Amino acid sequence: KNDFVQYTSSSVTFANTIIDETRKTKELRKDKDPVVIWNQDYHLMRIAGVYKALLEEEGVSEKEKQKIHVGQFIHTPFFNIHEIQGLIREDKRHRVKDQIYDPFGETIETALQKLTWDMLSNDFIGFHTKEYCDHYLEALQEWFPVEIRITDRFYEVIHQDSVTTIGAFPIGLDVDNILSEVSEDKKLDHEWSGESLYSKITEDRKAGRYLFGGLERCDYTKGLIARLSIFQNALTTLRHSHEDARLYQVTAPSRSESPDYQKLETFLERRVNKINKKMEGTPIVHIDEGISAPQNYRFMKEIDVMLVTPLEDGMNLVAFEYILSQKYKRPERRGILALSTSGASRVLKQKGFGEEDGIIYINPMRAKDAGQKIAQALMKERHLSERVIHYVETERRVDDWAQENIEAILNCRKAL
Repeated sequence: KNDFVQYTSSSVTFANTIIDETRKTKELRKDKDPVVIWNQDYHLMRIAGVYKALLEEEGVSEKEKQKIHVGQFIHTPFFNIHEIQGLIREDKRHRVKDQIYDPFGETIETALQKLTWDMLSNDFIGFHTKEYCDHYLEALQEWFPVEIRITDRFYEVIHQDSVTTIGAFPIGLDVDNILSEVSEDKKLDHEWSGESLYSKITEDRKAGRYLFGGLERCDYTKGLIARLSIFQNALTTLRHSHEDARLYQVTAPSRSESPDYQKLETFLERRVNKINKKMEGTPIVHIDEGISAPQNYRFMKEIDVMLVTPLEDGMNLVAFEYILSQKYKRPERRGILALSTSGASRVLKQKGFGEEDGIIYINPMRAKDAGQKIAQALMKERHLSERVIHYVETERRVDDWAQENIEAILNCRKAL
């Protein structure tokens, strides 16, 4: 309950700030100029409803309201209402068992209902994939009396004499900037433990080792523990064929003040040490301080197998960044991408990219199978294809993504 109150309070704070900005822009813009308010991510699911309520309190005229267009983009997966039923039932059982009674209390279900409903105060809501759109629409249909229409590439949700448009726009990258940082003349320049990381990687390459890489913030959604097991199984398979490998796992600190994240950092380090003691040759190098841009792109350029193994992820741009990092390498020297459940995997699968393009789809919860699959792809000499690199370079640009969202927010509003 307290968490939800704080969440709502944050929405009120943000909405009041937007009201202040709306007043300022009214003085600057011409009478007919529209105002676009574009909210980002799950932190602000209630903000559109609060903002529009504040407009009413301000006494803003209907004519002025028509100039204000509000949209939101959700960067995380939207929950599947069928998969969370067990969580909802467990919450109810817990409240009965502990004799929790609060006539104004929030259950998990009521909190999710309010978040889901408040999002409809937006004119447009964007998600990364059609699957996430479908999850949101299924939640609406389960809980509320709404009508849903399909129009071209969008969904329209009719609710209480209003229309909210839903669409899928996978996010993109700053392609030109990344490519400029991984050109042939740009070399990795990062010191770790008092030595050049590039020199250490070069030594491994000269020794004939495959170079595995991971690059994430330290977060429980990223599948970091599973990644270590996947690498361990891949290494075992490779060594049976008289090959060798080393994993360079780069982990940026994240939410280090949280006890849960502190536990994850500790457990991750213990797991690394355990594998290094068990497997000959200290096969895992754990860089727990992160690598900032642009050196992170140059690090990826050196990697033969990029492990992107989230348990679930809204998009995971590391997958696309790695593909771009391989552009200027000779085709036979390009690496492969091992990719698990994420928006990136859904987008690439939908476009028809697979193992022949150097994309290896894996299940992080089946580490042995995943490790063997990666090792087999290496021994088959798979590499990222020109066509998947071209796709990311031309179709996954962040400027295009932003423009599509803004245009949708401006143009989607319809009268019933």
